[in-house]
Amino acid sequence: MENNYDLTTKEGMRNAAVILAPVSFVGFLVQKVVKTFTTQPTKDEQIKMAKELIEKAKETNAKELNITVDNSVGAELKAENIQGTSFNIGKSGKTTINVKW
Repeated sequence: MENNYDLTTKEGMRNAAVILAPVSFVGFLVQKVVKTFTTQPTKDEQIKMAKELIEKAKETNAKELNITVDNSVGAELKAENIQGTSFNIGKSGKTTINVKW
């Protein structure tokens, strides 16, 4: 599992979706994601994917994970007080979430 995901882009969402999918469904999932994310990922899509990435990283015993999301997503996730997370709100409208276990 990679350590860095940018969920503010279509490509970043595709990369994350591939990691989260069972191997047998990767081709199907990538096609579905490409069709689904014809525009920039929404706030809800970023939140869902970030939570799923954090859970997957925890399950695979990853020591660290960095996720980039829009600032509004970062603020909402910070409010949830997810264990082991720190947030760096950037001036470019993006927040980097660092998760360490």
